[in-house]
Amino acid sequence: MNQNLIKNISIIAVIVFGLGIVGYSVYNTVISTPQDSADFEHSQQQFEEFTKAELDDVCAVPDGYTQVTWESHMSHHPDRYPGCL
Repeated sequence: MNQNLIKNISIIAVIVFGLGIVGYSVYNTVISTPQDSADFEHSQQQFEEFTKAELDDVCAVPDGYTQVTWESHMSHHPDRYPGCL
C-alpha cells in the first residue's frame, strides 16, 4: 500500500508540473502582451521628421557614426540608400 501511495503522489506531481508548464506557455503566448514591442513603433510623423533631418547626401557619414557603422546601418535599409553601398 505504501508503494501505491508513493506511485500516486509521483503521478500527481508530474501532472501538476505539466499543467504548470502548459499554463505558463499559454499565458506567455496568448494572454500577455510584449512590453518592448511598443518601444520600437514610430508614427508616420516621426518618420517624416527623421527624413527631413537627413543630410542632403544620404550616403555621407552622419555625426555619431563611423564609416563602418554607417555602412552597416545602410545595409539594413537598401531601399532607403540605393547606390550607397
